[in-house]
Amino acid sequence: MRYLVCSRQGVRGGGKRTVNEGVDAGGDMNKQRWRRISNQVECNAKMCLRKDHTGEFVVSIFVEEHSHSLCTDPSRAFMRGNRKLDVAQPAFIANCIKSNIGKSKGFRLYKEGARGFANVDATSMEFHNFRRDLQAYVAGGDGELIIKKFTQRCEVCDDFVFDYHFDSQNRLARLFWADPVCRTDYSLFGDVISFGATYGTNRYCLVFVPFTGVNNHKRCVTFAAGLLTKEDIESYTWLLEKFNTRMGHSPRCVVTDQDPAMQIAIERVLPECRHRFYMWHIMTKVGKKIGPELAKDEVFHRRLNGIVWSDKICADEFEVQWNVLMEEYCLADHRWLCKLYAERSFWIPAFFMDLPMSGLLRTTSRSEAQNNVFGQFTRPHSSLVEFYVQFESVLEA
Repeated sequence: MRYLVCSRQGVRGGGKRTVNEGVDAGGDMNKQRWRRISNQVECNAKMCLRKDHTGEFVVSIFVEEHSHSLCTDPSRAFMRGNRKLDVAQPAFIANCIKSNIGKSKGFRLYKEGARGFANVDATSMEFHNFRRDLQAYVAGGDGELIIKKFTQRCEVCDDFVFDYHFDSQNRLARLFWADPVCRTDYSLFGDVISFGATYGTNRYCLVFVPFTGVNNHKRCVTFAAGLLTKEDIESYTWLLEKFNTRMGHSPRCVVTDQDPAMQIAIERVLPECRHRFYMWHIMTKVGKKIGPELAKDEVFHRRLNGIVWSDKICADEFEVQWNVLMEEYCLADHRWLCKLYAERSFWIPAFFMDLPMSGLLRTTSRSEAQNNVFGQFTRPHSSLVEFYVQFESVLEA
């Protein structure tokens, strides 16, 4: 006969873990189990179960009286058997994911809304476990889930477009999408666009590439977005081809940083489109490139900015003033400045005064500012589904 004994002993404190070996009625050794040493308070409350001849368990001994105080009513909700999430809490956690709020902070916010820990009926551990289980569920088919979601959106909305590409190992390597609002904004303000890579937005290290523009209120608007596993020519070419095909018309000008892969891809896909570099990206490097002495020379910086940023001089005047400044400060043979001068038609305003840049070139980098906004709403460990939910939150904001 085998007995099962469940003792409801009062416990205070804990101790080191030891290995206990149990012996059943037949004398066989059970597997080793880790048991925690506890300081008991000699409580006789217990319940013993016995299996009868029919195979059913019956209570053979039951002692209800305790020799110590029991759990108080306010603390009863925090016992492991009573801690659980109600119907509203998973929805609240989902909203926290949209707003890029972590598990611990989300629990504290919910506690404030519920006016106390006692009204939550759960602890931060339940919030952590729910997010963990959700990520574990998504991890098995994250790429399939996001493609399925996009397919469902296409079925209910004809203006939503997307494309994707799998690599040789059948993994999602490239993804492009644009919703109806983004496409409408592009039809109105898509003459000049900018796009650049953003990092640390998801757990798969996929590079996020948003297409950004400026509306009539000088506000940044997103025209489309893409995710790439590699920043090479083939990936950028694929992304630009999908953008050009799906968006209806080609932009007049594309503004990027000095990435050579982007430059080659633009020449392939958009040969009639004019390509420009961000002046902000270039001018922020001047202090590091010219040396510590000139970096502190305010007169040099004032004269250089007066030549570079001016939209009142023509191309010939720029070349003359640039060469005079370089000769005066002995920078005519400076490798980095010579490279900038050779690429002057890609970033100096004097060479494209006929094209309105919609505030994308001469102000602080629009792409960099937009990337900063996306960085505030996303986290490096986000799944693709979570990232897309957070991306929609950015568009709403």
